[in-house]
Amino acid sequence: MRDLALEDSLIMLGSTGPKPWIGYDIAYAFVGYSLWIFERGDVQGAINMIKVSIDADDTWGYPEYLLGWYGLFTNNVDSVEHFTRAVQIDWSFLQRMKHDRTCRQHPEILKEVQKKTLVSK
Repeated sequence: MRDLALEDSLIMLGSTGPKPWIGYDIAYAFVGYSLWIFERGDVQGAINMIKVSIDADDTWGYPEYLLGWYGLFTNNVDSVEHFTRAVQIDWSFLQRMKHDRTCRQHPEILKEVQKKTLVSK
């Protein structure tokens, strides 16, 4: 059971919290906000939150992966770019893409990510 009002309150609290928004804990919180917003069908809102997460901790690949994944649902995000960054941070994201049901519906993206990551290594 979800409490949308509570989610909204937590998102507002986090979004108006003191800055700078730096570190894994901030990134983790904004990933959560992003997922809640995505579940409501607000892809652009989810993208805005995940970008905060990426800026907060550029050593964690999951926010980049998630932004690439969101790109599969919209035209204004380059999924290949963000999936590639995720794989460059943590190689395991390539396996995650291969097993993700939504990613498997876009084999051309997986192929391009593999090509870019193999060339950059």
